Amino acid sequence: MEDQAVDHSSCGLSSACYLLAGEEIPIPRWIEPLRPRSYLDGLLRLGKSFGNVLWKARGDVTAISGQGVKYQNGGIEYSSEQILGRSLLWIAHRQPVLSVTGDTPIANIVATCGCDVDPRPLLQLSSHCSVLAFANWKGAPAVFQFGRCDRAIAEIRRKARGLEIGASDLSLRALVPRSLALLTPEHGGVVAVEEKKVGVVAKFCWDRMDAILEVWCSSGGPTQEPARANLGEELDRISKSLQAYSPFLRETGEKLLRWHAGRKFSGEVTHGDLWLGNVLFEGERISAVLDWEWARTDGLRLVDSIHLLLMSYSEFRNAPIGEFLRQVWSDSVEESELSSRLRAIQSRYGVEDEDMKFLTLLLWFDYLGQNVFSGRVPRAAWTQNMIAHTIPVIERWLSRH
Repeated sequence: MEDQAVDHSSCGLSSACYLLAGEEIPIPRWIEPLRPRSYLDGLLRLGKSFGNVLWKARGDVTAISGQGVKYQNGGIEYSSEQILGRSLLWIAHRQPVLSVTGDTPIANIVATCGCDVDPRPLLQLSSHCSVLAFANWKGAPAVFQFGRCDRAIAEIRRKARGLEIGASDLSLRALVPRSLALLTPEHGGVVAVEEKKVGVVAKFCWDRMDAILEVWCSSGGPTQEPARANLGEELDRISKSLQAYSPFLRETGEKLLRWHAGRKFSGEVTHGDLWLGNVLFEGERISAVLDWEWARTDGLRLVDSIHLLLMSYSEFRNAPIGEFLRQVWSDSVEESELSSRLRAIQSRYGVEDEDMKFLTLLLWFDYLGQNVFSGRVPRAAWTQNMIAHTIPVIERWLSRH
């Protein structure tokens, strides 16, 4: 994977600028995902922003600002009116400004995404490669996901397919956004349109965890497929792609396959990235489950449930999830509320302690696989925590097994 690494750090911003200006926009060097190292450095960056506006503030110009311009995530605010005044306001808030020539932003977004003009489309970067536009589709609130590079196109198509998989489970259909369209603009790229669900991402609390678990564990049923029938092929691809860790991955993958072969689980419709951040609430009621990119029909709901608990709690604690995976394998889960819920789902599915550890190992391989299969290049800190620090803990557990 490292040999074929491609820098996608500005893909999302490039796509956003394309939607706004209707043309290729070179991203200035000063727009980097780096915080200013000093106050002087910050002033210099803002000065460059202001100079950019003064230079281009003539004719058909759009000014773009927001944290998304600087850090390549979050929302983007744009304006084609009162550019100098708006830019001064953005600069006063220490936000860089990028100005581009071209048609009006709304015209370009409508032409590319096919959304309605009213209300005004709202842009947001959803990842390094893709951009979200919130607008109406044939009079109904919708989410448009736009991407132009190969990675973004593949991700958007996976998400569109995932919505179909999620909706195939009748017990979940009301929670899954409807896929409305998959478009291919003339200039290339892809646009996926889906229903915009009502609700908000709620703050972490254990009652909400229980509500999601109840929905997830009580709904659905086995599909016609054996669970993870292609697991061997997936593990082989992961070990080949992460060559620095290949010997360990191959040996551990073989042990996981032997365990899997002896369990004969039935496949289920699973989400693949279930956690609190992908669930919308209206009050205390679950209104939607989002981001079905890694959905599958041969998955295990128990793995989804483990991920829900560990990922949601790690985000709440602002700690790497690898820390809590390691606690499972070493029988050292420190948080009593987390431990009790892991025990509860274990009892509900009728699996033994060692089965829970192997299911967590399957979840760990899925984390690695999602990076490999999507072409992502993990950050060094993620690799260190998720792989280098985790391998010794897995080895100690398996040596006792």
